[in-house]
Amino acid sequence: MATFFAAAEELWEQRRDFGYSIVDGPEEAVVGGCGLHGRLGPDGLEVGYWVHVDRGGRGMATAAAGALTDAAFAIDGIERVRIQCEDGNVPSARVPEKLGYAFEGVTVPDGGPCEGRPTRVWVVRRDDWMTSRPGGAP
Repeated sequence: MATFFAAAEELWEQRRDFGYSIVDGPEEAVVGGCGLHGRLGPDGLEVGYWVHVDRGGRGMATAAAGALTDAAFAIDGIERVRIQCEDGNVPSARVPEKLGYAFEGVTVPDGGPCEGRPTRVWVVRRDDWMTSRPGGAP
């Protein structure tokens, strides 16, 4: 675990990857994680998320992904944000659909967390996100 946190801190300082914990309840138990990942080049970021199976279906992943999308577009130069999940992961696929991301198709990535597996991909562009948010901005 210490190695994971050291690597996460280094990527944060390099401004390439931003990881967060998802907490729940009065005890603020860690029930998942989420982040912005610099896998798309200088003008894009990818949103990643997971929630423990016992805490799924409560909107936590959707709330986290929405907040991360707002955060991504608050960064100068970010014009697109992507979410991807393994084909067949219905709960995870509902997240970008609820947030208004555009479905781009199914691919088989040669890197990243879904490497070698059919993966569904959604993208939202800055202008579309900003006009879909209440008040027009994050």
